[in-house]
Amino acid sequence: METHSDIVAREDTCLRGTWGRLPMGRCIHFAVHSGLRERWPDPNDELGLRMLAMIAIGVVRLSTDIWSQEGGERSITEVTRAIFSSIETKF
Repeated sequence: METHSDIVAREDTCLRGTWGRLPMGRCIHFAVHSGLRERWPDPNDELGLRMLAMIAIGVVRLSTDIWSQEGGERSITEVTRAIFSSIETKF
């Protein structure tokens, strides 16, 4: 399992622009996770923040896919809210 130091080192690699050694999706995850950790710095909630980062990235990707497929009929905000509403309903 990755330690906090491992995660920070990988985030640092991404944020310094040397992410060519890491998959872009991984760097996006690290950037989102880093922002969440700054907002909610509880070290005991690393797993929760990592899961939240994955969900947020998935919602953004899905939102842009749906918005594009619909030809922009709804705003991206509406699409994103609908996805979060669906997640809330399911869980």
